[in-house]
Amino acid sequence: MKLKIFFLAFLFTCYLGSEVRAQTVDGIYYDWTVFEIDEPGKAKKCYIASFPKKQIGNHNKLREPYVLVTRYEGRKLEEISVYCGYEYKLNSKIYISIDGKQFRLFTKQIIAWAETSKDDKTIIQNLLKSKILKVRGESAMGSYSVDEYSLRGFTRAYKRMKDLCKSSEE
Repeated sequence: MKLKIFFLAFLFTCYLGSEVRAQTVDGIYYDWTVFEIDEPGKAKKCYIASFPKKQIGNHNKLREPYVLVTRYEGRKLEEISVYCGYEYKLNSKIYISIDGKQFRLFTKQIIAWAETSKDDKTIIQNLLKSKILKVRGESAMGSYSVDEYSLRGFTRAYKRMKDLCKSSEE
């Protein structure tokens, strides 16, 4: 687990760029980990992350997929993003299923996001009252994956993330 957290921190740091100065693990709530990022002169960012409990498909077994929910201090903006461990098929969508309810996310290279902030909000609200998240993605090389995430601890991790990165409206 510690290796996965380090790996996730490293990937997220690369994704944000080299300006990240301090990233800390705030807490672990069962299957979800809370991170806090402080950058000089910028608003704090917080995110919660998890790795899948089950992985199926015909893609490389060495991949390290994860799901993030990110929140920005001072704003009421939260976004979900999904990394399946490979470059997504060009102009494709991935499918997520939250206790059987389906959503589609758009892809750009190695990350998938919700289309709008309203979609982010709807997906997060569904995650808060569910038990299982499944993600189906297709790679640029034609392989696919279906990853299953436990939502155990999601609600507590989400609340902690909101406490760490409060918006000015709360």
